[in-house]
Amino acid sequence: MKKFSVNQYSKTGAIILAMILSGLFIQAQDITGQWKIQEEIFQVIIHINKTDKGYASTLDDLDEGAFGIPMIATTFDGSKLLLVSPIGISFEGVFKTDSIVGIATQGDISLPLTLKRVLAEEKPTVIP
Repeated sequence: MKKFSVNQYSKTGAIILAMILSGLFIQAQDITGQWKIQEEIFQVIIHINKTDKGYASTLDDLDEGAFGIPMIATTFDGSKLLLVSPIGISFEGVFKTDSIVGIATQGDISLPLTLKRVLAEEKPTVIP
């Protein structure tokens, strides 16, 4: 009968724990859902969905009453999100669990923006 030392059990336990934690980390990187721009000058909601080819997104501009505007590109690599709108505005940001911090760019104008996750049961308030 082979004897195992406490050290061998510790290594096995550490490996199992690492596998569980890495699974939780990967699961936590879910970018899908609704995201609201936090800056008060814009009332915009971005909807991100997983597709069989990657991701797709639409934009609701609450100020203009325009809903479901499709983005022409939505890419996410596990930490970086890139959105490109049909009018030449792009947003590149870093995913941070409940927010995405990045820069919106149109031509040579850039603006820092933060997107915050909106829970499904929350209804955005339109400010007139």
